[in-house]
Order: sequence, then C-alpha cells, then structure tokens
Amino acid sequence: MDDSPFNDIFNGGFDENYDNVMNRIVDHINYPSCEGSGASFSGAGDDGDGNDADDNNDDGDDDGDDDIIKPVDPQFTSTPREIAMNPRFMPYFKNCVGAIDGTHVRACMPSENQILFIGRKGVPTQNIMAAYSFDMQFMFVWAGWEDNAHDTYIFLEAIDNRKYYLVDAGYPNEYGYLGPYKGERYHFQEFRHRGQPSGRKEVFNRAHSSLRNVIERSFRVWKQRWKILQNMSAYPYKTQVEIVVASMALHNYIRRRSQDDAIFSEYDRNPNLIPDDFLPDIVHRSAIQGSQRPSRMDFVRDGIANSLMEQ
Repeated sequence: MDDSPFNDIFNGGFDENYDNVMNRIVDHINYPSCEGSGASFSGAGDDGDGNDADDNNDDGDDDGDDDIIKPVDPQFTSTPREIAMNPRFMPYFKNCVGAIDGTHVRACMPSENQILFIGRKGVPTQNIMAAYSFDMQFMFVWAGWEDNAHDTYIFLEAIDNRKYYLVDAGYPNEYGYLGPYKGERYHFQEFRHRGQPSGRKEVFNRAHSSLRNVIERSFRVWKQRWKILQNMSAYPYKTQVEIVVASMALHNYIRRRSQDDAIFSEYDRNPNLIPDDFLPDIVHRSAIQGSQRPSRMDFVRDGIANSLMEQ
C-alpha cells in the first residue's frame, strides 16, 4: 500500500494542526483557487476551467488516494473483527463487509449555479456516498454529485460488489445490500426511550442499527477533524470534490498510522456517541415509495431475525 503522498505531507511538520495539513492538500491538488462568487461556471457540472466535473466523480486516483481509500481485505476473505469478536453480531452478520450511506458537505458556488445543489439541507451541498468498514475507514467513495441526486440513484449507478453491505431504509433491499424492516422501530434512541424491542423485526432492526451506526460515527469523525468541510472555500467545484476525497484518504491514513489520535479515541471509548450532523435536514428524507418485489436479501434478513430470536 503506497502511503507516500501522505507521508510527504505529514513529514512536513504535522502537529495535529489540521488546517495546515489541508492547506498542503490544496496545494497538492494544484488547482487555481477562485475568490468570492466570481468563479467561472459555464454549467452546473463545470469545474471552472471549461471541463465537465462529471468526469471527476471518482475516488481521486490521480493523487494516489485509491491506495488508501480501499478495503484492507479487498477480497473480503474473512469476517470483520468487529463482528467476529462480538456475540451480538456473530454469526448472524458474518457475511457483512461494511455499511453504505450518503452524506453532504457545503458547496461554494455562484448563485446562478446553486439550484442543482440545493436539496434537503436547504443550502448548496456536495452529495457524497461512501462505503465504510467497521473499523471506521472509508472503503469506497463517490463524491461530487449534486445534492438533489437521490442516494439510491448513485447507489444503483455505482455499486457492484460481493457479500453484502448494511444500508438504511432509503435503499432497496436488493442483492448485496441488507436494509432494516420498514415501519418498525430502528434507531438506538427509539429503543432507549420506548423500551426493549418487541418481536423479531424490532430485534433485527436494533442489531442492524447498532452495527450500522459505524458509518454515522465515521462521518462525524471525518467532519469534526476537517473544518473546511463545514464551510467550503470558493474553489472551483472540481477542486472542492478533490478536497473531499483527499480528506477521506487522510482520515484512513490517520486511522491506520496513529494509535492515540484524540478524535478517534473519543469515539472508540464511546460506541454510542453520534453527535448531531453539522448540516441538519430541513426537508424530511423519505424512504423509497412503491412496491418492491421480494428479493434474496428478504430471506437473508428473515433468517437473521429468526436466529436472533433464538439467542
């Protein structure tokens, strides 16, 4: 695994001053910055220099980020340690390899180009979809989508892998992706305030939620560290996408190389710590509507639910 681009950045004098690190990242990306709202945008996907940014909704591999944003076990040959060592999840979720979800960061662009990027957050944002491992590392990233591109659209366009990932109720329960039972209690807070789960569907949902919360926690760690994600500077949109991907690669780098990182340690000590998002929804996010034909994953879910009831 080639960490050399990040070794160079950190060897330049890293002392947990993340603003300085991000400045070096922006320099490394080597795109000219723009000031104020005078950036040149000829279209919603334009990167400021005449190139369509749609060609850059990838994992930033030109900068070596693909060497760090990848599964530690690319063949998924073994059950993740966080499942294998926890009797709450093993053997029920032994074939689960991670969790998938979307998130948003602020996007900075001229007002005439904002409409495609304004969705349920009420402000222009970049829509990002990621797959996480259970040790809080990004495995796959798709960045740069307009805010009003539904997570499921990105999911269906971009995802194709083995075994299965945990997803929330906004995704179809299709092959390779295991969602919760809809219409039942799901989140940790619901069980804390309204008592223990009742019936196999709620038992499954609580276990699913407890395992899947790694992605919400990981997004919070990532956003808490990099202030630029809370208030993106007025770089060309293409550069904003690159900043997001580079910061995700650095997230993985720190997780792998630092044994006493303060932010990761705080979350490791508190497995139920999920602070509020920096960008709360102002429009409720609804699950997919309409009928869905039974799939293999429905049988997988029912099998896990029945096994959990037999504990």
